[in-house]
Amino acid sequence: MLRDLCWVKSRIGARILLRAEAGKLTARDIRLARRFAADRGVEDRLMYQALACIRAEKRERGLLPPLPNDYVPTY
Repeated sequence: MLRDLCWVKSRIGARILLRAEAGKLTARDIRLARRFAADRGVEDRLMYQALACIRAEKRERGLLPPLPNDYVPTY
């Protein structure tokens, strides 16, 4: 099964966010996070979906932060 590159990057970014919440960031995580933040394909929407997917796989009950009121998807 092929996965979209933006989805893969979003899942990696979501794992980095989870490590940041746990206080376990590495220099590599920070470097990748900067790269993904500059990538136009890695959208907020995909990051939220990836976070929800990872938390569901782990059966975590953590709440996702709400999207900002001025959120407008860029297509």
